[in-house]
Amino acid sequence: MRAGLKILFIFCGLMFGVLALASSVAAPSPGDVARIHYHRADKLYEGWGLHLWGAAPSLATPVDWAMPLPPTGTDAFGVYFDVPLQAGAVALNFIVHKGSEKHVPDDQVLDFANQGREIWLIAGDAAIYTRPPALSDKSSDRISALRLAWARQPAWLGFALAGALLLLIVLGGLLRHSLRLRADIQRQSVLLAQSRKDLEVQAELQSEAHARVVSLVGTDELTGLMTRAGVRRALASAQAKARRNQTMLAVLFLDLDDFKPINDRYGHAVGDRVLVAVAERLQRGLRESDILARLGGDEFLIIAEDIGDPLVVAELARKLLGALAEVIEFEGNLLRVKASLGVALYPSDGEGDELIELADAAMYDAKRADDGGFRFASAWLNAQFQREVEVERLWREVLTAGSLALGWLPLRTEGGEDWAWVAQAFRRGDTGLEAMPVWSSLDPDLALEADLWMLEKLVAAVESSPGPGLRVIAPARSSLSDPRFLAACQGALTRMRERGATLVLELPHLSVVPDALRALVSGGGQFALRLSRPEQISLYCLAEPGLRYLLVSGLASAGPEDGRALTALFAGARALGIAVVFGPLFETSLPIHPDYRVGEPV
Repeated sequence: MRAGLKILFIFCGLMFGVLALASSVAAPSPGDVARIHYHRADKLYEGWGLHLWGAAPSLATPVDWAMPLPPTGTDAFGVYFDVPLQAGAVALNFIVHKGSEKHVPDDQVLDFANQGREIWLIAGDAAIYTRPPALSDKSSDRISALRLAWARQPAWLGFALAGALLLLIVLGGLLRHSLRLRADIQRQSVLLAQSRKDLEVQAELQSEAHARVVSLVGTDELTGLMTRAGVRRALASAQAKARRNQTMLAVLFLDLDDFKPINDRYGHAVGDRVLVAVAERLQRGLRESDILARLGGDEFLIIAEDIGDPLVVAELARKLLGALAEVIEFEGNLLRVKASLGVALYPSDGEGDELIELADAAMYDAKRADDGGFRFASAWLNAQFQREVEVERLWREVLTAGSLALGWLPLRTEGGEDWAWVAQAFRRGDTGLEAMPVWSSLDPDLALEADLWMLEKLVAAVESSPGPGLRVIAPARSSLSDPRFLAACQGALTRMRERGATLVLELPHLSVVPDALRALVSGGGQFALRLSRPEQISLYCLAEPGLRYLLVSGLASAGPEDGRALTALFAGARALGIAVVFGPLFETSLPIHPDYRVGEPV
């Protein structure tokens, strides 16, 4: 009898060892492989594959849309893909597709820290399951998990189990002679079955609780915004998109400066209401494509994609800070909060968590400055922004004092077949007229005020001194989507046309001509493009109807290759009838002769 017990215990130990060995052989290695299961209700997997990008995969051959990664194998759930990973990989960008057909519309991200290295997907379902989900045939999660586990086992395991069954029959024959021992075994079996049932109930309860937690990951209960865990996945996806499209993105880190006194004085209920109001105001000031998250406490983070110019981020930062400065009313209390904000850019400043850390550090620089503003992580961008702020301050001062004067410089093109006025703003100083500096305003209202003033002055000058075929080049700092500016341009265009003159709007470089500008051109207007940096060469729409001038300035840093490219560009422009103008007003050090004469301001 004792010998039989020993044999039974030895057999049980061998069985546990065999099962452990089978599991370790069949399961993917968590350190270097990610396994993605995929299920289709129609069971048609022909042509379906996995597309990957980013730095996480370590594949022998790269995959693309024409040759995606094929399935590694099949199981009861469907097909699965084993993806070798680089050391230290934290996330995997992927999509399952067949040609142009995707299993879900948007690209997905597998975050190893939160979702593990083995996930399950269902066609048409955007959810990422960290355990086998219930399928459309209503089979339970437990049965699906058992089928998947059995499908992963090697073929020799079946023979091992058959041998084990035969051994059990032999042991049963040896042990049945002892009724007492059999009774003990039966009693232990009942207890073991009960314990197993209790464990299964606890596992189901724990699974349900985990599913609820997973569904809440990335969502702040108070504000409904994304949390820190969700930010990392969103930032990884945004960086992958920016890398593919070769664009910039910005990370803005915002912290409230005087939130703690509100909590201490009015209580946490009022503090929570302030946080909700801050979240709502930030959301209203962002584009639909921007991502807003609450990192915890009074810290917020913004991911702004498709950034063309860093100073656009400065305009966004000032807009958000201005919205937060407004009074918050709550139960008769007038509450006011201030904020500090830091900005980091991808790819120039870094990527991933480094971007968040740099934006956080820049925010603390702004907080120490105590000027209610923001700071870039880049010292060079901070200097550029301060210059723009100083120029803007000067314009606001001159407009308020009424000391702004309008002059123009006569411009002759090659051949002298037409002539134009180039509008120039001056201020009246102690030594006479001083030219105002070039300005790219960060304040839309100030830009509108300056542009409306200049348009009215130019129209009045044309009406008093008309000239046949005259073109008036006026700077346009206001947005062409602003209905007030467009109405003023339409009015100026009509009045000038009555005097035989043409309005020419001077714009910065364009990659796409807006519809509003095309509408002005169809009404008889024209436009000019200012070329100030060599890298803007490829952005011009030379064949666009209505383009009359290229105004060249600020190219002193251009090298020999830039000079050759510019010369070719100018030759193409002249072939299309576009005048290219240089000179003191549009200074350049390139060896190209000026095409116009400069007069004195009137």
